[in-house]
Amino acid sequence: MNRITLHGTICKDAELFNVYGDDVPLVSFVVKDYGKPGAFNDEPLTLQVHFKREIAPLLMPELVHGKEVNLFGSMVQKNYVTSSNEFRTKIYMIADYIEFVGKNERREVAA
Repeated sequence: MNRITLHGTICKDAELFNVYGDDVPLVSFVVKDYGKPGAFNDEPLTLQVHFKREIAPLLMPELVHGKEVNLFGSMVQKNYVTSSNEFRTKIYMIADYIEFVGKNERREVAA
């Protein structure tokens, strides 16, 4: 299994989606992870995150630009062909657990 833990800052406000044929809402947002201090790569990792749970719409006010979060989940690779016949790959994270961290704030939301 490809389980990961990620600490990052939300760099794009969350968007709420209702996936066709599914009653469970999906929240999508983008996180930037700067890695460990002194790490080999100085470029931050920017990653799209999906959180699909009943509680997702209630988290919308918390999932805003600049908020620090710890995420626990798995990586997904999706391959597809565009309408112009180009092969593309999309890599994103499916979060099972979100922890809000930062100034005087430490709350957890589990799947």
